[in-house]
Amino acid sequence: MIESFYLFHCGYIRVPSFTIIAGGGMRRVRLPLLAGVGVHAELGPLLFDAPYGPNGPQNLGGAIGGAMRLFGLKFEPEWAVTERLRAITGCTPEEVAHIILTHLHYDHTGGLPFIKAARCHVRRPEWEFVNNSRGPMIGYARGDLRDLGERVAPFEDAPHFGEDATGLDLLGDGSVCAFSTPGHSPGHASYRLKMADGRHIVFGGDVAFTTTQILGERGLGSMARNVAISKDEVQRSIDELRAHLLKNPTDVLLTSHDLELGERCINEGPIAI
Repeated sequence: MIESFYLFHCGYIRVPSFTIIAGGGMRRVRLPLLAGVGVHAELGPLLFDAPYGPNGPQNLGGAIGGAMRLFGLKFEPEWAVTERLRAITGCTPEEVAHIILTHLHYDHTGGLPFIKAARCHVRRPEWEFVNNSRGPMIGYARGDLRDLGERVAPFEDAPHFGEDATGLDLLGDGSVCAFSTPGHSPGHASYRLKMADGRHIVFGGDVAFTTTQILGERGLGSMARNVAISKDEVQRSIDELRAHLLKNPTDVLLTSHDLELGERCINEGPIAI
C-alpha cells in the first residue's frame, strides 16, 4: 500500500479569477501547477503527473516558455519535479519506477524526459490521440513524449465513477485504481489511492480545476471551458465524481490546479495529505 502522499507545486501562473472560477472577477490569483508523490511500501515513489523538469516551461520551446514567464508564469529550478522527488523522498529520478499520468497536456509532462527509467501509465485513448494527431496540437508538447517508447504503458479503458466501485487496478495490489474521466482531454483519467492507514485519496487531475467545482459550489471558469475537448463530457465526469464522493465522504479529493491547496503548497512547500 501507499504509506504517505505529498502534494507539491512546480510553478504557478497569475491569472484573472474569472478564468478559473465562473463569476470570479478580475482579481488575479495564483493558478498552481500541482503534482503528487506517494511512497509505496514495496515499489518506492509513485509520481502522479510531472509538470516541469529543470528547464521549466521551455518544454514548449524557448520562445514560448520565455513568453509564458513574461506574462505571469513563475518557475524556480528547485520547483522542478526532479528536485521535489529528492527533497520529499530522498530518491533520485532514476529510482522512480512508475509515473501515473492523468493526461498529457504540457503542464503535466515537462518532467518526463528527466525521469528516464519510469514506466508511464496513461489511458490508451489519450496516448492514441497524441500519436494519431498530425500537425500542431494545442496544449501538448510533443518533445516531452517523443522518446518514451516502450516506457509507456497505455491501459485499456478504465470504468467511469459509478460504473465500477473499484476501478482498474493498475499495480496489482489495489493501491492505485484508475477511472475514466474524459472531457478536459480525450483520455483523461483520475485515480483513487488506497493508503496504508485505510484512507482513500482521489487524485483528479484536471477533471475540474478546483475541488469546489466538483463538490458543486462553484462553476467552471473560461479557461476550463475553453480548453475542454468536450464540455458535455467534462460535466458528466464531474457529476460522476461528485456522486462517488457523496457515497464515499471520507475520500480526500485533490485536483491539479486547486487554488486553496495551491496556496498552501506555494506558501508552505510540499504538504502531506
